[in-house]
Amino acid sequence: MEALYEAFCAADPDFYDRRGHDLTDEALFPPVREAVAPDGWRRIAEPAWVYYQPPGVHLPAQGWKVHVSAAVDRSAEVVQVVYDYCVARSLTFKVVPGAREYQRRNAKYAERAGSGKLATIYPLDEQHLHTTVTDLGELLAGTPGPYILSDLRWAEGPVYVRYGAFAPRTLTGPDGRETVAVEDVDGNLVPDARGPVFSVPDWVQLPSFLKPDLDRRNATRVDQLPFEIVSALHYSNGGGVYEGRMRTDGEKVAVKEGRPYAGVDREGRDAVTRVRRERDILRHLAGLPAVAELKGCHSAAGHEFLVEEFVAGEPLFTAAARRNPLVDDVPPSPERLAAFRDWAMSVWERVAEAVADLHQRGVVFGDLHLYNILCPTQDEEAAGARQVRLIDFEAGWFVEEGGRQVMANPGFGAPRDRTGTDVDLYALAALKLAIFAPLTSLIPLNPAKAAQLAGVIADRYDVPPGWFDDALETLTGRPSVSPLPCRVDFGPAAWAEVRSSITAAIAASRSPERDDRVFPGDIAQFLHSDAGLGLAHGAAGVLWALRTAGACEVPAAERWLLDRVHREEPDGRAGLYNGRHGIAYALWELGHRDAAVDLLARLPRAATPDTDLSLTEGLAGIGLNWLHFARACDDDQYLKRALDTAERVHALLGDVADVAETSGGAHPHAGLMQGSAGPALFLTTLYEETGDTRHLDAAATALRQDLRRCAHSEGGTRAEGRALFVNEGFRLMPYLAAGSAGIGIALDRYMTHRQDPEFMAALAAIRRAVVPSFCPFPGLFGGAAGLLLFNAHHAVAPGTAARQAHILDWHVLHWRGRMAFPGTNLLRMSMDLATGGAGVLLALAAVNEGERKTTLRPSLPFLLPPEPQVEPSGPSLSPATATPERR
Repeated sequence: MEALYEAFCAADPDFYDRRGHDLTDEALFPPVREAVAPDGWRRIAEPAWVYYQPPGVHLPAQGWKVHVSAAVDRSAEVVQVVYDYCVARSLTFKVVPGAREYQRRNAKYAERAGSGKLATIYPLDEQHLHTTVTDLGELLAGTPGPYILSDLRWAEGPVYVRYGAFAPRTLTGPDGRETVAVEDVDGNLVPDARGPVFSVPDWVQLPSFLKPDLDRRNATRVDQLPFEIVSALHYSNGGGVYEGRMRTDGEKVAVKEGRPYAGVDREGRDAVTRVRRERDILRHLAGLPAVAELKGCHSAAGHEFLVEEFVAGEPLFTAAARRNPLVDDVPPSPERLAAFRDWAMSVWERVAEAVADLHQRGVVFGDLHLYNILCPTQDEEAAGARQVRLIDFEAGWFVEEGGRQVMANPGFGAPRDRTGTDVDLYALAALKLAIFAPLTSLIPLNPAKAAQLAGVIADRYDVPPGWFDDALETLTGRPSVSPLPCRVDFGPAAWAEVRSSITAAIAASRSPERDDRVFPGDIAQFLHSDAGLGLAHGAAGVLWALRTAGACEVPAAERWLLDRVHREEPDGRAGLYNGRHGIAYALWELGHRDAAVDLLARLPRAATPDTDLSLTEGLAGIGLNWLHFARACDDDQYLKRALDTAERVHALLGDVADVAETSGGAHPHAGLMQGSAGPALFLTTLYEETGDTRHLDAAATALRQDLRRCAHSEGGTRAEGRALFVNEGFRLMPYLAAGSAGIGIALDRYMTHRQDPEFMAALAAIRRAVVPSFCPFPGLFGGAAGLLLFNAHHAVAPGTAARQAHILDWHVLHWRGRMAFPGTNLLRMSMDLATGGAGVLLALAAVNEGERKTTLRPSLPFLLPPEPQVEPSGPSLSPATATPERR
């Protein structure tokens, strides 16, 4: 996922943005430079592809498609061949626009399923398919290129085939993201499998002329290699890393695979070249205690396999996160903080010694970061082990070669003016901070952040004065103390100033001249056409948050939103956070009530999802919004929509055991936004409006579904019990959207009507989970701000949220003299509600307005019970006075 975020970093140094390309750019492939299509053809130019469709040709919705691959240095000539061939035969096709974009698609951490796809051709039927692969196979015979993992290779050339979607039809997957869909034999939309392994849908028959190619693919074996693969440890576009076993004596080894022409770095070197470079470096470094022993290097089917000693231990990132007391649900004691500080400083010294040994041998590591350093486990340390090990030397070089850094982990990449061993020294300086707080990717966004992070770390862990000075000088050229304070006042005394600063940053970031968005936010803004309008990531959410927090308005952005809503056909998503219901809700709250009602009126019933129960874009969020408009407009048509939506939720909810015991991955997510807590909130609210206990009973079932996907933290060191988190199988999550905090909100709302010992215990355990002193991200949905919002309204101890507000010290940035915050993955800033400044502003408003005892009750829509209406303008929808029909 991080690689996807990196792809949106190229266009702007401050914010995530889509890549653009100039159609006259000399870097584009020659056919693409021409801004006009062949006579009568339709041409659509996008950053990732340029599409060509001949006149009079109507494609089926799905079928067998042809992909063409090429090595990066041969890509231009292959595009020319494909272009000429398809235009001459009136075949619909698309090509990558230029070599830079193609190289990016073939980088080490690019999507594996899409690697190597330089051109796509859409035959009309199997006869056209056979002709196309035969002709192109002959035209491109002998042309090298990366293997397209999702496809079946035709003969021995760079031509591949796969069955899949032609038309852009989509489904929402278990993780809440859109996935491309195809139609099965019964006419149902199902996911178009685009994994890194060739597969054919069950209802599709492989054409007979492809059978020899499938047989040839299945016959490829590696039995002749001196090792066997036991399990996969890691995959990248460049190949896999595996646990292996030697065939002769059964010795456990690590095996690193390099795929030919794939995993290309900035120098154009593929994974095979880098594996061979790593082999040479390991030979040169033989005998150093921090370096694994080389066992051999072998070739098979063009792939290169490096075999080395299997190094035990755990990545430094994992070791630090597991030991760090600030991420625990237990308040950190001075003794635990001091123990972690001493461990972190000791580990850094050992890493520095290991790097010095490399430099003594004339080698630059080139890619030092938290995941390329292995530490002894706690058990190994208890047994006396202290040696750290360095792994993954493929980006390294010999000092005498005068090489430069071609790959780097965000937050550890040296500036372009650093060369030789200075590249490693920069990464060591970043590591000094990152062991305590893996936030060094913020430094390029805000150079003053380095010294401020050092100050925050020294403040929290009592690190000796001066320990960071050399690191700061390496990172910034200045060892002096940062003007940014290590403790920012987010409390009531400074609230007006903080609100004004965040608001000013949001307003300054606006770009109403754009058509896709007005405020910069998460990359989700670019994943469907109207995401820049919605609550979660778009203008509606930002503007609503500003109003809810009592901040200044941004009239130009409101005009932009109204204009887009007026001219957009309501054919996009219908949901609350990712669609039109959320936009309508925000417009109503912003005072544009006619526009809100009109938007709902233009939303066809067909836009409502059939099976999605979620709060984000499914029935729960839509039902809550219908209830809101029923109350606000005193209109029974909206109430009927809400009741109809509830019936669908009842029908789809299922039993407690119908959900898995883990969240995410191959299973639907738990939590407020994608899980069953959203339907529970809707059904509880509907009970409040109608008095129908059937809704409350179903809400209890939904809550138990999400609690089934929760787990307690280990240890139970608190006298009052262990904390409760959403269980994702490999980690425990406390956050608002997909963690236990969101479930706790729904539990708290439910228990205002019905006490349940199981739920009381769960809510108490959730309250223990949402008080860490550090989070990786600051955002509302998946970070610190969401925990603040929870504690502002649902904590038992007064002042819990106010005391926790210093958790934002870690992430606060200064942008153009104003306070801003990074988005997901910390590579760029964000202003949206879900991940950025608007969400942080909302959370801080909840904390401070509560402390000031004001009438404002800032929270996300519908999370708090509505205020009672003292003088209702019409018949009340409350349980006490609802008519039998409304009940």
